[in-house]
Amino acid sequence: MEEKDSSTGKRKWYKRLALASLLLFAIFWSLGPFFFWILFGFSSAFVFLAFYSSDIKVSIFTRTLPPDNPYRSYQSRPAVTTQQDPVSIMRKVVPMSIIIIGGMAALLVVAGIFSTKNTVTPNNESDTTSESTKVEISEPVQSDKETLYVDKGNAFFSEIKYDSALWYYEKVLVLNPENKYAIYNKALVFFMKKDFWKSIGIIRTCLRAHPDYNEGLWLLGDDFYELNYYDSAIANLEKAYRNDYTAPDFLELMGDVYLKKNNTLKAIELYKKVIEQDPTKSEVYRYLAGLDPSNADWYRKKADSIDKSIK
Repeated sequence: MEEKDSSTGKRKWYKRLALASLLLFAIFWSLGPFFFWILFGFSSAFVFLAFYSSDIKVSIFTRTLPPDNPYRSYQSRPAVTTQQDPVSIMRKVVPMSIIIIGGMAALLVVAGIFSTKNTVTPNNESDTTSESTKVEISEPVQSDKETLYVDKGNAFFSEIKYDSALWYYEKVLVLNPENKYAIYNKALVFFMKKDFWKSIGIIRTCLRAHPDYNEGLWLLGDDFYELNYYDSAIANLEKAYRNDYTAPDFLELMGDVYLKKNNTLKAIELYKKVIEQDPTKSEVYRYLAGLDPSNADWYRKKADSIDKSIK
């Protein structure tokens, strides 16, 4: 009696689980291949168990008994059939069913995962298209929030509050790790703190993504100049110079580096280009006075007049 009650309880639970799985399958199958295959697999499994735990008789679970005399022809008397004990059938079927269902579920999970991967839309593909049709943004593309954080960082930088500036630049890089302005300014913070090797590592990251970023090449050259690596400094500064970058302070740094390398003629050439663009740089006139003795008096007078006008 206990075995019968146990079998009946299992049968009820298999039916309930089968119905619940079918209901979930009907509701969620359209969400994607993952849900389709998983719910389909569990529905099939519980329907299978409910069917075989029921009272429905299947021919494969009946057997034909031979006559009493094994040496007598089977046709000599009608075959005798008998039904196996349902409990013994379940004891054989259930373990095998669990193994089959487990393997099926594993295969369905794998199939669901791979089919889901194949149908995923690339991230931000639609967002990029929609943004490009809204406004025309100059390169590099920078969101309003990125611009806001960069501006706030720059405000703190101008107040010599480098840690606060760095905090805002880091927030930009969380939004966009390749924002060249944030990377450059972060490297500039470490330059101002005289941590030149740290600055070099950061600005090199920027230049890997933006190899022709002239301000980045300038900063990298300045880092190497401060560390007395003049050949490395010139290599980076010359690259920006070949890109037609001729900001006065940049040219002045190039002149300083060539002067350290004892290339006086090149230094004079660069210093003259500086004062052509910015004739208020009195210190450059004084450099030229020391490098060009034939015109030293004129350079000194020019420097003195600039200093007097500033006072």
